[in-house]
Amino acid sequence: IPGILHWLEMAVILGLVAPGPLVVVSGERDHIWPATEAARVVEEAKEIFEAAGDRHRLAFAAGPEGHRFYPQTAWPAFDRAIEAG
Repeated sequence: IPGILHWLEMAVILGLVAPGPLVVVSGERDHIWPATEAARVVEEAKEIFEAAGDRHRLAFAAGPEGHRFYPQTAWPAFDRAIEAG
């Protein structure tokens, strides 16, 4: 949704997925959404997932480089999120 960040915080946007499984993936040197910031937002959104039934359905997976997908950490995190439900 264009401009959604004008109305909602990122943690609330992540919470829209609850109680479904969600894995946020970011790189340590990601120039768009660095891993430290992404991990902080995931921690905030866990309150929403807990209210929806299970905070363990939300996970964070990091990689060592920039903005890209990290299958070696993302898929195991997604498996855990699925199993949590």
